[in-house]
Amino acid sequence: MTLHIGSQDYTVAVPGAKKFYIGSNFIGLAKGDEINIDTYYNWQTEMNLSEFSSSTSLSGSVLVAGAYGNGKWVILYFSNPANKGTYSTDGLTWTDFNLPIINSSWSDVIFAKNKFIAVGTKNGSIYSSDGINWEMGDLNSNLLDFPKMMYANGKIYAFSHSSQNYAVSENGINWTSYTLPSFSSSGVNACTYGNGIFLVFGSSTAGDWLYSTDGINWTNGGEEYGYMWTSATYNKGKFIVVGEYMDPKRHRIKPTTSYMYSSDGINWEFGELADSLTWESCSHNDDLFITVPNNSNKINYSFDGINWNSLTISASRSYPNVIYGDNKFMIIGQNSSYPYFLSLSKDSCYTKTNNPDVSTQVYDEPNVASTKTITSVGESSITLSDTKVYNRNSSGDITN
Repeated sequence: MTLHIGSQDYTVAVPGAKKFYIGSNFIGLAKGDEINIDTYYNWQTEMNLSEFSSSTSLSGSVLVAGAYGNGKWVILYFSNPANKGTYSTDGLTWTDFNLPIINSSWSDVIFAKNKFIAVGTKNGSIYSSDGINWEMGDLNSNLLDFPKMMYANGKIYAFSHSSQNYAVSENGINWTSYTLPSFSSSGVNACTYGNGIFLVFGSSTAGDWLYSTDGINWTNGGEEYGYMWTSATYNKGKFIVVGEYMDPKRHRIKPTTSYMYSSDGINWEFGELADSLTWESCSHNDDLFITVPNNSNKINYSFDGINWNSLTISASRSYPNVIYGDNKFMIIGQNSSYPYFLSLSKDSCYTKTNNPDVSTQVYDEPNVASTKTITSVGESSITLSDTKVYNRNSSGDITN
């Protein structure tokens, strides 16, 4: 934000409008400073990106299942070799470990109940408290095929990709089997939980989904024919689901609208991502949503789940999975034996707008003295001596 104090113009540095600079000289910002705000200001957010790849080539090149917990990154090899996994404390150096069973294809692993829990397509489930030494769970090995998992409302859920079977566990060791109600898809591609709502999205191009308030009794949510939803998440009071679109002859096309969002998990709207790609995985941290496409070095990010930006990174993965932990995202996939990491953080500031439109107006008081005194400064607001509090709203505008 450009502030006028006397005859000087001051630029607020980020984050949170808590610092002033004149050029490169830091001068501070404190209560009692007088500022001139007779113009308009927008809230501007910039993305800081840092990235690195593993310094170790992993034994496996088909990396699907990954998680973070207890200070470790853990990856289970999907195949070649199928009886091993690997772990790292820093993302750079990795050490392999053996699994208690062989000839399985590990499709998902999560960290919940203070342990790593993994499910596969041939041999049920395994678990580990340290991510290195693993034991067998009692999940029926014939129940699930390439399952997806989630931790929801104190329980672990695993859904089959090719049937309507799913299983629930209180501890990640002992499982109880259930069946989803009939819906257009033969199984589940994506699942998530938030605000008391369980959601599963079908594995076919019917674009269908189910929702539940208890994880046992399910209701058909709807269909968006042609869409195959691949990943879903919940953050900041909003669900998002991403995927791809296929025409009636199952030809992949790449519309920007391959994503939906909802505040309640029941009523959904289409939104536009920044790039027209085939989206495979999404995740979030406290600040933002992120979605990763197949075979592209583009990612899209959003602070509100509605307005999206494009970011170019130095790596791409086939059929990627993105996992958040330790203040960074790990992206793994099927075409690289090097896990890729990126850290994203937002820098926020107010910027002067010479020709604003009405939607970005803070206020306009041409007949009132415009010099105010700062009484408090916050992450997304400034309180001035006229007792008005100028806030950043969900659309990114400054309002009073």
